[in-house]
Amino acid sequence: MPLNDQARRYLPGGLLVILVGLVLFFAGRISARPSAGAPADAQEQGRYRGAVFTSPFLDGPGAENSDAALFKVRSRIDEYIHDEQAKDPSLAVSVYVRDLNRGSWIGIHDRERYLPSSLTKVAILVHTLAREEDAPGVLDAQVVFPGREAMPGDDSMGDAPDSLRLQAGQLYSRRDLLRRMIAYSDNHASQLLMQGVADASIADLLYELGAEQLTEGGQYFFDARTTASLLRALYHGSLLSRKHSEFALNLLTKSFYQQGLRRLLPEAVVVASKFGFHASLAPDGTPHHELHECGIVYRSPDPYVICVMTRTYRGSPDGLDRMVGDISQFVWAP
Repeated sequence: MPLNDQARRYLPGGLLVILVGLVLFFAGRISARPSAGAPADAQEQGRYRGAVFTSPFLDGPGAENSDAALFKVRSRIDEYIHDEQAKDPSLAVSVYVRDLNRGSWIGIHDRERYLPSSLTKVAILVHTLAREEDAPGVLDAQVVFPGREAMPGDDSMGDAPDSLRLQAGQLYSRRDLLRRMIAYSDNHASQLLMQGVADASIADLLYELGAEQLTEGGQYFFDARTTASLLRALYHGSLLSRKHSEFALNLLTKSFYQQGLRRLLPEAVVVASKFGFHASLAPDGTPHHELHECGIVYRSPDPYVICVMTRTYRGSPDGLDRMVGDISQFVWAP
């Protein structure tokens, strides 16, 4: 199934420039955060009552290929990727899957570097909620949208109806901007959220998440394992409070994009995810397309995080979303 017209309308442009400043809020945050393990007293137990999207249990180191069912899934995905690459030799596919309860995981080229595109919005979401924790009231503070022409980055909303678009001269709370950024992948919403943030590097945040240094020529790159690490940190409450981890994951369940991880799953299954799409031409005119989606699939009783990243240099991105959906289904029903 080709990338549908709805998805094309909201395809994000270049977002990497707005990521500066993230580390000022994350430096020392992980080490200072109380353990996400079992609560120590009655007051702490109250933090976990009513939790829907997060776990009160401590995240462990995990073990690769330690689960027989997941190892079988890995073999199936390997064979599937090999068949797809026979049809498109330029195709690159990376996969990372981790059982969030037991810690067992599989990775297929999971350190391959890709342009993150709108996957960066997950980091912006976490960053904004960290600001709220440091200075309550940040989410409800209002920001004026000056209009598309006054914004520094691309407009990702395409021909979306006015009811979904930011309107020039109107005030928007950061809470509403977060919703628009995640649900509609609105670039201008993310740019407004990052206004006034001091310059810094994202590299330290990636390091805290166990990532390698993912920069090359001043360009940031993400890999499947790094992106999954950020979602795992939300699930286990190790970056933000339980309240704000729940808020973030709930927002990620509102994504309009249904053609990737969700496409072949039962309709009732809850998925908290973000997709990213990149399209460009190389200096020699070669087309360059990337499509990624990473998320948490709330399969009972064993939720898991899955990240699928794809890249091709053929003329069209058609089929990339199909591959993301196929791989998602392999993991869902091994």
